[in-house]
Amino acid sequence: MKILSILHSFLEKADITGKWKMERIFAGRDRLSADDFYTRYFRDQGYPEDTVIRIKKVFDSNIGFDLSRLSAEDDFSKELNFIWNYDSLSDVEAVVGLEREFGIKIDDSEAGKMKTIKDVVQVVHAKLNNGHSTKSLALHRPF
Repeated sequence: MKILSILHSFLEKADITGKWKMERIFAGRDRLSADDFYTRYFRDQGYPEDTVIRIKKVFDSNIGFDLSRLSAEDDFSKELNFIWNYDSLSDVEAVVGLEREFGIKIDDSEAGKMKTIKDVVQVVHAKLNNGHSTKSLALHRPF
């Protein structure tokens, strides 16, 4: 019972520390819906809206923090690396989630190069356009 109490206390402290770090990093940023995130960071680059929104949802569901103030350039290997310390399987879960969502395979070297959401969008978009998906592509509107 004592071990469970210690573990619970540790997780509470890690959660509070992680939330504090997120607040510090995202201070002054607007919270964005998935649609607003796409519009702000990807629409003018020609990426399909559906792809970006689905990627963002995979990250939102696999990372235990509010990512509504995330930018396309926030680096998970630098300022956001504490996320992986909080939950060491989050990165694996995010990659597996992307593979399932899009019917693609992301090898370890590709995953290691994906440091920002922009990197993830580029990799997933390239795989979908090169026919690496086992799922049918959703139609998207031209820009």
